[in-house]
Amino acid sequence: MSYSYKLCKDIRYEESNGVIILLNIDNGKFFEINSSGSDIFHNLMKGYKVDEVQKLAEEKYEQYQSSELEKFIEKLVLGKFITRNE
Repeated sequence: MSYSYKLCKDIRYEESNGVIILLNIDNGKFFEINSSGSDIFHNLMKGYKVDEVQKLAEEKYEQYQSSELEKFIEKLVLGKFITRNE
């Protein structure tokens, strides 16, 4: 089953030159997302399910690996930046 994700409460982010900086106001953690990751992040925040995001990434990036998406999402979840939509 594929899920969609949303920002956790108390998350703020800024984007500049294709790079996104996420800040968790509650715990003080931050996370930097590069330009290719920002495309994936934006698609997740648009409500696309993971399998849809994966397909878009495969179409856009030649060297894309699905395991990278899983690691990326896991880091965002463990850092309490995003949470799964129920």
